Amino acid sequence: MIFPFSLSGLKNWQIKKLIEKASGQFIYPATVIKYIGNHRSDPVQQLGIILDIDNSQTGNPYAEIDALYTFILKSAQVRYEEISPILFTMFPYAFYGEKGIEFVSRFLRISILKIRTLLV
Repeated sequence: MIFPFSLSGLKNWQIKKLIEKASGQFIYPATVIKYIGNHRSDPVQQLGIILDIDNSQTGNPYAEIDALYTFILKSAQVRYEEISPILFTMFPYAFYGEKGIEFVSRFLRISILKIRTLLV
């Protein structure tokens, strides 16, 4: 697996916090690496978001991984909600190429860059 960013750039406190959140479970760091490896997002920003996930459950050994999965699933729902209007209006793009993206951008009041980013 190729890491999405240089692990040497991590600060000691970030590594310690990841280890703490992992609670000895390999699946936690594996999921974090896969999540921050998403090419649509800045890995440093994504890592910061992961480290800031607040887990209020105490005593549950799976609380951190549950919080991580919940966050990932909720963010997937948000992404779907962002992209679905674009998908439903992409019909003109199929026929008009770049002009179609400009039409969708004006119609939905979304920047062309955001449309391209969401469709990658």
